[in-house]
Amino acid sequence: MAKNTRFAYNIHDILYIESDIDLGLPSVFRVQATHVKPDLIVCIARTTPAKSELMKLDRIGRRYYGRRNKGFVLDILPLLHGRIMVGLRNLCDTPSHFEVSPLFLRLVKRPMGFYVLPLLVHFQALLDVKLVQKGYTLIHACCLKGRQGHGMLFTGLGGAGKSSVATFALSIDQRCSYLSDDIVITDGRRAYCFPSFEIPTKLDKLINRLERFLISTPKYDQPPTNELTNSRVERFAEIKEIFFLESGRTGITELAKDEAMEKIAITKECGVGSYLHNSLLMAYRYFNPKDNVERLSFRERAIIQQLLEQSRIYRLKFKSPTDLSNLLREIL
Repeated sequence: MAKNTRFAYNIHDILYIESDIDLGLPSVFRVQATHVKPDLIVCIARTTPAKSELMKLDRIGRRYYGRRNKGFVLDILPLLHGRIMVGLRNLCDTPSHFEVSPLFLRLVKRPMGFYVLPLLVHFQALLDVKLVQKGYTLIHACCLKGRQGHGMLFTGLGGAGKSSVATFALSIDQRCSYLSDDIVITDGRRAYCFPSFEIPTKLDKLINRLERFLISTPKYDQPPTNELTNSRVERFAEIKEIFFLESGRTGITELAKDEAMEKIAITKECGVGSYLHNSLLMAYRYFNPKDNVERLSFRERAIIQQLLEQSRIYRLKFKSPTDLSNLLREIL
């Protein structure tokens, strides 16, 4: 492990990550120091490159890249009291390096303590890239393992009810197990648990309080999902059914695979984000065209296509929490 590393993560023996800072990954992935070569290293740059060093690099705008070794990109924004630096190196090799300057963390932490948000925008895109390189991808979905032993995905746009599905289902059927209520890792056959990022920011808490005050949200008698699932977390499940959550006339209807493919792509881009549209990765792709990062999107699509081919796909519509609860009783 690197000298300054304080955090190490093992994501289902698929990815190994080392970091100077807490990335907010689920605690189930935290491990002690390991001798396994990491796939991704996240670190705080103790110093930003001197002007003399930057002069040796090619530059377009505020972005720098190497003349001989083009496997990296630096994004540097000069300010009155310092420079913000975000760097990426060896995206298509192992280990990849993601580096940020201390000033980046200090600036975006003020005034409400939500520095983790811009950091996770880049990190989550990098995480998805490294997973796709190994034959996996992220999906924006809730995942449960039913009493029959197979996995069920519930996906939809933000606010569609994925977390509510997890809460209701685990309360309705004690034989049901939890994998995730927001993000799932899949290889096209199985879904692997990925509980939500666990850094509650001050902004999150403020938004939650405002929502409870301003919006008439359903009040459930069940405890929060994390408390419900502490003893019933499954590592993986083979997916057999996929449900798209929508509002409307209550009922369950079959959905065509072509339409499902488009909807999964949209929900992922809205909920997880697209690495192809991430600003840091776009700069890397521009300066490193031979790495052909865009080809990963075809591999990702093939993984999702395999998942759809083996699953029964439905559109699940409901108007109220009661309707959702009744539908889940039928499904489970």
